[in-house]
Amino acid sequence: QYKSTIDVLLTDIVMPHVRGSEVARRLMKSRRDLKVIFMSGYTEGEFGTSPEERRGPGITILQKPFELDALAGKIREVLQAQSRR
Repeated sequence: QYKSTIDVLLTDIVMPHVRGSEVARRLMKSRRDLKVIFMSGYTEGEFGTSPEERRGPGITILQKPFELDALAGKIREVLQAQSRR
């Protein structure tokens, strides 16, 4: 219902029943241009990263805990990168 209005997915990497990379993969099937911000309380070396969880075009990781300004900055960053295309 909302897939055409979602520009950025903000998801934790580790969740009880599904990894954030799986949520992203499912949504990106219908939205190839979807930007993804993964959140994690683990340091980058601590969590096993799948290819979808590694930094790449439109994919970034936000380390928890974070301030709202940091979140707003990441959202602006990925949206501005999208608008420059």
